[in-house]
Amino acid sequence: MREHLLFTLYGPMQAWGTAAAVGEERPTAGQPTRSGILGLVAGALGIRRDEESSLAALTSGYGVAVATLAAGKRFTDYHTVQVAGSASKRTYRTRRDELGGMLPKGEAPNTILSSREYLADAVFIACLWAHPHAPHALTRLREALLEPVFVPSLGRKACPMALPLDPTLIEASNAGAALMAYSPCRGLEDSRRRRLLGASPAQVFVRADEGHGWPDVTLHATVRDMVTHHGRRQFGQRTEHLFRLPAGGDA
Repeated sequence: MREHLLFTLYGPMQAWGTAAAVGEERPTAGQPTRSGILGLVAGALGIRRDEESSLAALTSGYGVAVATLAAGKRFTDYHTVQVAGSASKRTYRTRRDELGGMLPKGEAPNTILSSREYLADAVFIACLWAHPHAPHALTRLREALLEPVFVPSLGRKACPMALPLDPTLIEASNAGAALMAYSPCRGLEDSRRRRLLGASPAQVFVRADEGHGWPDVTLHATVRDMVTHHGRRQFGQRTEHLFRLPAGGDA
């Protein structure tokens, strides 16, 4: 048996950026990315974006699986946004750096039309398990998610949560069994919970890191969301396992 930490991700909008989500076009992945989930945990712990060693330890210290309960609907928002001038050679870690007085003297920001994609009314369950070299016990991560240092969001700051994360520790033989033992959206009355999740699916789709332990993997995929350097926004490839959970569990 192994301990797992599970929590719910639900809000009116979610946006989980991919390696291609830069510049004017900002698509979203169809489910929370590994880097997005661990970024949420890092913010809850109070780890800042420039604390590279702490972020790297978090990235390598845990396995991640995501179950999709409701895929939601995609929509695109078109709006104008200011960015640093094309002549700028500086590196900006945050939007505050870029537009808050750190532009080179005499240079004004440019205004571009930005296209940003979101998921509406999607519901996911995140599942984490610790590797032997994990920097924090799962109990510490749970405490941080209950009382986060930085306000958590669902991929972008414009995407607040509509339900508490409800972090729960579950002992199970593998990530799939832990997901089936977790009951999501417990803060909702039964009628609202049914409307949100819809009819119970025959199976629940899961994407997971290696080491998840589920015996029946249907597909392997190569994805680029393994952070190699946070400050430079660099991502490496990893192998993701795709499988489905049978009906009968809460997941």
